[in-house]
Amino acid sequence: MDYMSFASYKSISQRMKMYEMQNLHRSSDSYDAIVVGAGHNGLVTANYLARKGMSVLVLEKRDVVGGACTTERPWPDYPEVKSSTASYVCSMLDPKIISELNLAKYGFKFLKKDPQSFTPLLDGGHLFLYSDPEATKREIARFSKKDAETYEEYNKFIANIGATLESTLRQSPPDMNVRSLLKYGIKNRQVFKNALPMAGDVASMFSMSVQDLLDRWFESETLKASLATDGFVGTKASPSTPGTAYVLLHHVIGGTAGGSWGYIEGGMGTISFALQSSLEEYGKMNGVRVKVLTNSPVDHIIVENGAVRGVATIDGNEYKSRIVVSNADPKVTFLSLMNQKELPEEFLKKVLDFRMSSSSYKLNLLLNGLPNFTVYPNRGNSPGPQHGGSVYIGSDTYEMMERAFDEVKYGRASSEPIVSLTIPSAVDRTLAPEGMYVAGCFVHHAPLELRGTTWEEEKSKFEDRIISRIEQYAPNIRDIIVATYGLSPLDLQNEFSLTGGNIFHGELSLDQVFSFRFGYTTPINGLYMCGSGTHPGGGVSGLPGLNAAKEILRH
Repeated sequence: MDYMSFASYKSISQRMKMYEMQNLHRSSDSYDAIVVGAGHNGLVTANYLARKGMSVLVLEKRDVVGGACTTERPWPDYPEVKSSTASYVCSMLDPKIISELNLAKYGFKFLKKDPQSFTPLLDGGHLFLYSDPEATKREIARFSKKDAETYEEYNKFIANIGATLESTLRQSPPDMNVRSLLKYGIKNRQVFKNALPMAGDVASMFSMSVQDLLDRWFESETLKASLATDGFVGTKASPSTPGTAYVLLHHVIGGTAGGSWGYIEGGMGTISFALQSSLEEYGKMNGVRVKVLTNSPVDHIIVENGAVRGVATIDGNEYKSRIVVSNADPKVTFLSLMNQKELPEEFLKKVLDFRMSSSSYKLNLLLNGLPNFTVYPNRGNSPGPQHGGSVYIGSDTYEMMERAFDEVKYGRASSEPIVSLTIPSAVDRTLAPEGMYVAGCFVHHAPLELRGTTWEEEKSKFEDRIISRIEQYAPNIRDIIVATYGLSPLDLQNEFSLTGGNIFHGELSLDQVFSFRFGYTTPINGLYMCGSGTHPGGGVSGLPGLNAAKEILRH
């Protein structure tokens, strides 16, 4: 299937001809740089360009900034309730960006999850993983004393590999030619020197499955299954799929609080809103012209003689610039927003071959109470430790995860999906009024393409299966649901322009990371990329946006 069919309601060439024939140029304005898409990476790029005195225009198709990293009010009957409708937790946001753009001044506040996770089990047991190593050690010891002793060593192993790779995240990877590789190697010789003793471990992380990785370290399947979830988040994979060890590693490299995960007060959109405020206030205080326009979907990027000249929006406005930065994923950028004939054949082949499959579903819940887990019952009406972190539903064993994935392979959404349940309002009371809670279910194993049916037909059925799955662990869940708001893979694709519903702008496989991912520069003079389809990939890190700005300023 051509995943771009959703965006190409008419071919780009047809749309450009219609645009010219209708003579809809209602306004023409010039900027030093135009950013397509006000996702968090686009806003990071805009901030750093503005701080170098460049006039910047940011165009966003939705009525709110942030892309998938946003906070919305999805339930009109409850306007006081806020929800992180798509992305839901934070760890990877680069501290350099937080500090240099002074995001705390504009509302950014990190709320650490503790415990980090809670795994209820159908056999009556449960496992907490805390930020406190000793508390976690006591929890794991209930399942395996050996694993309790090994867990700290495992964390150091992962942290050491992450620390070794971390400096490479904040710079452009080399082109795959001798000169570029040699230059990169000289610049990073200390990194490679430090990495040499663990070269085998680093290489294996990019190729092995998360199951194989965890089997090397632990004997308790409860612990291994709980940890394995981070290996297939946002992917079309199971714990036994090669390459999922890197997906786990990707989620612990760098970040806001040394690898710990947490919520952002006011929801994930606070990150994007703070970035917008930082940009606009800097422009106002320093006489730099900046503008962020929502409800302004770009129709096409204007290219003349191999160079960008600006963009045209669907409402007929035209904005001129010799620098255009796309925060959209590679397929949207090159297959929907511009004429493919402008691209070199080899580059176009890379775009067409770039894999974007995923199987993610996001179900947001409004609750008038707290889930009451059979294995760890509520004590009164206040949130307990079982409500503060990520609750892994259906992650009891590898076998349960594999069964869920088996159905995906044959074009079916899982009948017993794996659910990562979070209740951010148990920690952040700014999201909902007293007595009400916002919960988010990030659901695995829901493919975009369904065999013999469609998401329009299956959406309500699948959401009922999600709730039934939670009900196995928290029997009161149906009684406390006030309202729901779901995003199928098709919704993620159509609403947020995430091709294939892929939250990372492309699979994080060995042949699609580092130098094999898309670069910040493109074959079109003046056209740059700053989204998660570039190095270092997906997640709310801001690093693709930061690196893109560096590359633009270097040129």
